[in-house]
Amino acid sequence: MMLYETFHFPGIDSTNSWAMSNTHLFPRDKIILVYAKKQSDGRGRHKNKWQSPDTNNLYATFGVFVPTQQGVQPNLPQLIALAAVAVMEKMGVETRIKWPNDLLINQRKVAGILTETSIDEEHIFHAIGIGVNLNLPPECLKEIERPATSLSVELEKEVDLEEFLDQLKETFSRFLSTFLEEGFTPFLPAFKAKLNHKENQELSFHERDHQWNGKFHSINDDGTLNLKLDTGEVKRFLAGEVQ
Repeated sequence: MMLYETFHFPGIDSTNSWAMSNTHLFPRDKIILVYAKKQSDGRGRHKNKWQSPDTNNLYATFGVFVPTQQGVQPNLPQLIALAAVAVMEKMGVETRIKWPNDLLINQRKVAGILTETSIDEEHIFHAIGIGVNLNLPPECLKEIERPATSLSVELEKEVDLEEFLDQLKETFSRFLSTFLEEGFTPFLPAFKAKLNHKENQELSFHERDHQWNGKFHSINDDGTLNLKLDTGEVKRFLAGEVQ
């Protein structure tokens, strides 16, 4: 399994922003972990804000360097989503994946993932940001626009941040070692099994400034999604926001 180089902050604007600005500090042969007790400018996908109060939640970025010739690895966020699902279900909480990599408990969002990349002459750096509502109290959950929950609400007890993070680190490192050798194929059955979407489920799909309406069709071997449009055409999506 790969080792970690860890950077911990009591407070930060965004773990992803800090990681993307400081790649020169990082060893290329380790997983980079940046995490903070709170964020002042936590970010989700599509410029959404991720609430990041000081309530023992997980605000972290896992950084992975891949040789430039291997190209961008779009499955890395799905890999860490599967790692987080494994940790949560070990705790006794059934968790589903909303494509491509949001995590839901009882149809309420408990975690989100944001990936950014930068390229130098030899490597592509993947900054995989993950925010997990470990101990977000009900009064904070009510302030979130979309239905949300936290592990402490679901388990009716406080969740130990360091213990959760240790489990996630170990699981992601193990998954990553397999992924770098064998690709996403070994993880595809688990990803499909944990997916929140069912065949022919009505979906609204937002890609940049365009909205597509149709039905969930299938997941391809590379983790991309097929949407059957109202016209009958099956369209493949690499990324986007599913409603």
